[in-house]
Amino acid sequence: GAMDPSVLREALGYDVFRRAGIPAPRTAFAKVFITVPGLHEREYAGLYTAVEQVDGTFLKEHFGAKNGLLLKPERVNGLPYLGEDWTAYRYFEEKSNVKAAQTKRFISFLRLVDQADDAEFAAQINGFIDVERFLRFLAVEAALSNLDSPLLTGHNYYLHLDPANRKVDLIPWDLNE
Repeated sequence: GAMDPSVLREALGYDVFRRAGIPAPRTAFAKVFITVPGLHEREYAGLYTAVEQVDGTFLKEHFGAKNGLLLKPERVNGLPYLGEDWTAYRYFEEKSNVKAAQTKRFISFLRLVDQADDAEFAAQINGFIDVERFLRFLAVEAALSNLDSPLLTGHNYYLHLDPANRKVDLIPWDLNE
C-alpha cells in the first residue's frame, strides 16, 4: 500500500478492471500482527492488501492454460521492436518458461506495433490482440488515473501471449498509485 494511505486503491482498481472484463488479480485485506519472541507479542503492524500473484494458476483460471509466454515489462517506453534476437528484449522480464515459437510470435507483434505503416497495422493487429479488450484496458488505466502504469512509466503490468489463440493480453499490476 505504498503511496496509498486509504489502503483501498489496489482492491478497488482491480475490481474495476475485472468489471470491465479484463483479467485482473483478486485481493483481500489482511490485519498483520508480528511476534518476535522476547521483543513483540502479537504487535499490530497494520492493514495490508494481499494481491493474487500473476502466475500459472492465474493464467489457467483466466485463459484456460497455465502455460504461455508471461512477461513483465520494466521501464520500457511503449513496445519497441529491437530486432529478431530475443536477448535484446531484456526489458521484458520472463515470468514463464520461454519457448522459441512464442518469442518469435511476440517479436512479430512488436515489429507490427512499432514499425508497420497504417494499412499493414490495420490489416494485422486483430490477429495479435483482442482490440476491444485492449481498449478497455487502456480506458480503465486512464479512468483510474494510474500514474505508475504502461501509459506513463512503462511498467506495472504483465503481457501474456496465450498459446491457444496466439494473442497478447495486458494484465494490470501494482495499482497502489
